[in-house]
Amino acid sequence: MNIIKKFVQQFNKILSNKQQRAIIMLFIMVLFFGFLIFLGRTGNRYDNDVKENINSFDFSLSKIKDGNYHFIYTINSNNVEDKYEGNHYNDKALFNNLENKYLLYDSTYFKDFNGVWSKTEVNELFKFTDVSNIEKILENAMLDNKTEYSNNELLFNYNITTSSLDKIINDLDTDIADDLNTISITTTSDKEAYKIEFNITPYSIYKYNTNTNIILEYSNFGGVEEIKNLE
Repeated sequence: MNIIKKFVQQFNKILSNKQQRAIIMLFIMVLFFGFLIFLGRTGNRYDNDVKENINSFDFSLSKIKDGNYHFIYTINSNNVEDKYEGNHYNDKALFNNLENKYLLYDSTYFKDFNGVWSKTEVNELFKFTDVSNIEKILENAMLDNKTEYSNNELLFNYNITTSSLDKIINDLDTDIADDLNTISITTTSDKEAYKIEFNITPYSIYKYNTNTNIILEYSNFGGVEEIKNLE
């Protein structure tokens, strides 16, 4: 009790001094406003997570997930276009751009060097062609609008944060305040996706300092023959 009494007396003594009292009040105000800012940031992050996670996409990726199709992937970075075209069959894909011929086999990429297939690296943005990543992106995106055309095809436009993309594509936790990235999905009249466009300039500026647009086009679903001879 004596200790408490002495503390109270000392505290009253400090409060009686105008300069010390002002310092204490300033310290309390800084703590208070710091706490409010913390609550605001936490609340906004929670709201964004909820909004992104409550949306499910109202179309199907099943034909793409089946893994049998012809494709054209166009990656445009700072107005430099790189186009890849080929066929996908189960866990294999054989494709080329203007300069090289590539093979995807069981998640590993190979390049044809004068008739010899050697393991290689491809454009890092190829992660956006992985259907499992596409599905995760759409599950975490926010539907912006939907358009139905006269031929009954549909266009779905989504938004997603750079932080969400960085987590899905690179498994990195970031907190980036920037413009939203957009995803556009074109489907057939029976809601099967056949074209996916990523306008990921905010993400690519953050990662690579480039303006980037990726277009994935799919056709001939179920009509691709098995990829056998690679000589």
